[in-house]
Amino acid sequence: MVWLVGMARHLRVEYPGAIYHVACRMIGDGRLEESRLFVDDADRQRFITALAERVEQYDVRLYLFVLMG
Repeated sequence: MVWLVGMARHLRVEYPGAIYHVACRMIGDGRLEESRLFVDDADRQRFITALAERVEQYDVRLYLFVLMG
């Protein structure tokens, strides 16, 4: 397992009506089966379902999302 340690970022300025860009990236190049973020379309659908549930649960306005291979 590889741990990446870096400098802590500054606290995010939060205010009502703010729009935030959120990115989540995997570690690895995706060529090996065990390093793939999504294994198949069913796996992608499970993620989309979970994302939709969290958007509703936390009353988030989601403008756009992208699942990249």
